[in-house]
Amino acid sequence: MQTDLRTRYTRQVITDAFLQLLRQKPVERITVKEVCALAQINRSTFYRQYKDCFDLMEQLEQRGLELLEELLRATQAQGTAATMTAALCALRDNDSLLGVMARQNQDERFLYAMVERCFRYMNTRQGNMAPAAGEPQQTMRNVFLAAGAGGIIQYWLRSGMQTEPGQVAAVITALCEGAALAAMPQ
Repeated sequence: MQTDLRTRYTRQVITDAFLQLLRQKPVERITVKEVCALAQINRSTFYRQYKDCFDLMEQLEQRGLELLEELLRATQAQGTAATMTAALCALRDNDSLLGVMARQNQDERFLYAMVERCFRYMNTRQGNMAPAAGEPQQTMRNVFLAAGAGGIIQYWLRSGMQTEPGQVAAVITALCEGAALAAMPQ
C-alpha cells in the first residue's frame, strides 16, 4: 500500500525531531510534547502515526535493521571483513539514523541486534562459526564474540568514529578468527 505524500512528510518531520532530541538525551526522557514542538505539529498528528516515543523508536529500529539487512545481503559474498566493514560504513554514513540509535539506546538492544545480523551473514559465508547441535561451547563462543564485537563498535561510535571502518572491521575479524582458533580442540 502506497503511503501518501502528506503522511510521509509528517513521519519524516516527526523522525527528524525525534532523532534530534535523541542526540541530546535518552528515549526515556523524550516526551511527545517535545517532539511535537520541535516538529511543529500537534499531538493528535503524532498520535495518528505512533502510540508514543517508544513506539516511534521501535519503528525506527526496525527500519534501521531492514536497511542493514539489505546492505548485508549485497556484501555477503565478499567475505567476513567486507560484511563487517559494510555494517560499520552504514553506521557512519547513516549516522543520523543508525549511529544515533546505536549510541543512544541505553540497553544497547539495537546495537546488538545489528551485530547479531552481521554475525549471521558472516556465519553463512564461513560456516564454521555456526554451532552444531549439542555444542554449547560453540554457542557460548559465538555469544562472547558478538558481545565483544558490540563492545568494540560501541567504543568506536562513542569515540566519534575516528578510526576508519575497514580498520575496525579488521580488528573485529582478527579477534573473531583468533578466538575460533583458540576454541578448536588440540
